[in-house]
Amino acid sequence: MERPRKNHQCLFEIQEAQLERRDVPASNLGNTFAIVPGEITKAGDAAVIKVNLTSDLFTIPKGRATLGVAVAATTASTVQPLISKVVNGTNKSVVQPAAPGAGKAVSAAVVTTKTATPSLLNVQLNKGQKSSSYSVSVKDKASGKGNFLSGFYLPGDANGDLKVDKTDLTAIKSKIGAKVGAANYDFNADSNRDGQIDNADVKLAQSNQGVVIKVKPMITARLDPASDTGTADRITDNRNVQFQGVATPGSTVTYTEVDSKTTPVSTKADATGNYTLTASLADGNNLYRVNATDSFGQTISGLLSPVTYKTNPPGKV
Repeated sequence: MERPRKNHQCLFEIQEAQLERRDVPASNLGNTFAIVPGEITKAGDAAVIKVNLTSDLFTIPKGRATLGVAVAATTASTVQPLISKVVNGTNKSVVQPAAPGAGKAVSAAVVTTKTATPSLLNVQLNKGQKSSSYSVSVKDKASGKGNFLSGFYLPGDANGDLKVDKTDLTAIKSKIGAKVGAANYDFNADSNRDGQIDNADVKLAQSNQGVVIKVKPMITARLDPASDTGTADRITDNRNVQFQGVATPGSTVTYTEVDSKTTPVSTKADATGNYTLTASLADGNNLYRVNATDSFGQTISGLLSPVTYKTNPPGKV
């Protein structure tokens, strides 16, 4: 059961051992796989979104891929965000040279209620390279201030399945010539987000062929059955219990008891996204909030059903 979003995070309940997922709220940002909130706090200044892209997050057969990033104002914001520069960890610009017609703001009717400005950045993770860091600087077109969202997407992923293959290439080629406003225009097939589908979009998809995104817009959690003594009712006489789940590879997962009865505990999801975590219980009910923050800075937050500590749990022999 999903709850209303707050601060661009999706809150949900993880009921018992049932595993639930949260879809990235990308209905107005195309095939976006990560959305990071930002704020320009002072008029004329730039906000900087920093991401650390690790090898766990991608399959890059050629050692190089192109990601897209677009910025858009939040619903209540009047800011007109523009990406002023993107640099890597050595402060070198990584924005791909614009193709003919690229770099133009995409029609507001297609993307969001406010203007979105796409940029393409080259990600290079050669064999043996564990990570690569990037900083995206965002300014307001009118030198103002306000809140915005940065959305990362995989150019060439026409069907939104987080990978680029022959199916995507076929879909893009079938729509060559389509422009914003036309019935056959497909935003996801517009690899460079310039408002028209042409050979530049095909070439971008071809360069990304074989690339797979492993960012998982989800968090799952369950109490290890071995920690649930007696009847399987989440009542236990174990002080230290283990939780298991799945999140984006490399993300930091934190369990915090909402009434501060115990100290928060954290762990990292492994290269496959799996994690295990041991938490200490206080007497009575323990209600945990689960936060998973990935390398893009996007956070998923949810509440676990309570786990109760009793010295004599039901069904314990």
